[in-house]
Amino acid sequence: MNGHRLEEEPVLRARARDVRTVASLLRPIALTKICQVNVSEAGLQVVTEINGVLQANAYIGSGLFDEYVYNPPAEDIHEWDDDETGSSSQAPITTFDVSLETWLQCLNIYNTAAGVVTNPSNNSKIALGRDADARKTPFVRGRTIVEMIYAGQGHPLILEIKDGKVTTRCELATYFTGELEVTEIPFLPERVVGQVIITSRRLTEALLSIDNSCRNVTFEFMGDSRDKDGSTSALPQTPTRRNRQSCNASTTIPTMIDEDDGQEIADTRRMYENEVGKEMMRITAEGDHGSVELDFPNKQRVFESFMLKYACKFTYSFSNIQHCLRALQTSLKCSIRIEDQGMMSMQCLFPDRPLYERDSQEDEQAGPERKGFVELRMLSVTEEAM
Repeated sequence: MNGHRLEEEPVLRARARDVRTVASLLRPIALTKICQVNVSEAGLQVVTEINGVLQANAYIGSGLFDEYVYNPPAEDIHEWDDDETGSSSQAPITTFDVSLETWLQCLNIYNTAAGVVTNPSNNSKIALGRDADARKTPFVRGRTIVEMIYAGQGHPLILEIKDGKVTTRCELATYFTGELEVTEIPFLPERVVGQVIITSRRLTEALLSIDNSCRNVTFEFMGDSRDKDGSTSALPQTPTRRNRQSCNASTTIPTMIDEDDGQEIADTRRMYENEVGKEMMRITAEGDHGSVELDFPNKQRVFESFMLKYACKFTYSFSNIQHCLRALQTSLKCSIRIEDQGMMSMQCLFPDRPLYERDSQEDEQAGPERKGFVELRMLSVTEEAM
């Protein structure tokens, strides 16, 4: 590949001590060959999308890198809307498209991006790739270092991957944003009617029990239709058609639960403390070889959090649900939120570093920029037809 001299400070320079920090978050969103990358001070947001019905986002917080420097060009400072808060502000964002398939191949050039991390939720090792030898390879501190450099529009995304004394430099062609038309699938937190937080292992085992011949999977939240004060939920019962727009970057890395949502969930749990067992999440599917019905009661040993505004039931394409399995199999826990119109948001929290490097007190105080998330948003079967 032809070399490019960086006469000025690059727009992005990010270095991670282990290539798996990046690869483990990119691999679950490989729905398409090309992805959209949004660079901000908060970190990287990498987006892929299928036919406007399934969108995958990988949020790689700046704190996950050992070095992260963002120098936004003046033309990239523009107004953006925060989907989570509904507010607008001025924030620098640099966007470009790149081949995700090639990106992942380069990260694994030394066959070290497909290693294992220890999942504290089940004290087992989970393979991050399909290579048999890589699954047997233990984590070695600083084994493969990756540095990513992007000089701006018209320049390639440079990957410098160092394994021991050997360094490989890869230059990936980038495309001006717009060539990849990513349809934004907006999610409205204020319209959430049901939310649970569950370990990824438990949900993975449930979804793997569903036969591949199933076309659709139904998620049902069951329980009393009451708000925190005991009144009937005031959320509108008649769905309105969702307005879709081109995908815009967010300059903040979203958290698994907003602070306000966390308080609401805690209040809801206290409200139902004398009625535990009445509320549940049910997953049902029917295929050529029979049907399956999986009940998850609202109990502390099942859910970390359970919030229900009113009972709801929505059906999703099983092929879309299967795309979530790769993220679930390599994450720690999962947050499922469902809007009153059926839009589902599934957020998966990834370990930011190997178990022996983790500090529980430090992890509790770590901000969202220290976290790695994969979020998948999908329309219900009814919404797909709209």
